[in-house]
Amino acid sequence: MIDSLKKNKTLTGLLCLGLLFPVLVFASTATFKDIVHTLMLEVIHPLVMLLVSLSIVFFIWGVAKYILHGGDEAKRKEGINMIIYGIIAIFAIVSVWGLVEVLQNTIFGTSTPVSPPPSGGSIWI
Repeated sequence: MIDSLKKNKTLTGLLCLGLLFPVLVFASTATFKDIVHTLMLEVIHPLVMLLVSLSIVFFIWGVAKYILHGGDEAKRKEGINMIIYGIIAIFAIVSVWGLVEVLQNTIFGTSTPVSPPPSGGSIWI
């Protein structure tokens, strides 16, 4: 199917438009600022959280590989490389996310903070 999408640019364009159609319809009365704000909250933030989570799992996997394969030097080297790449990935993702937040705050004057998940109970009602 991917090969047929590559060959048929019109079909690819219509597919992309179809995927964006709900955004266009529901944002028809919204301003550009509202569209960007919704895009940040609904798409970018969950995507960033997913990428950070995956890079943390990759980092922990590298630590486990380093610890569990103490006798095998090649596996330990692989573990060290995974640790380094995991740290670089976390740093890069969080840095780009910070730059996007700064630009959004500079251009639109608002930020989209990610509130922590609710914990237990609250005394405030």
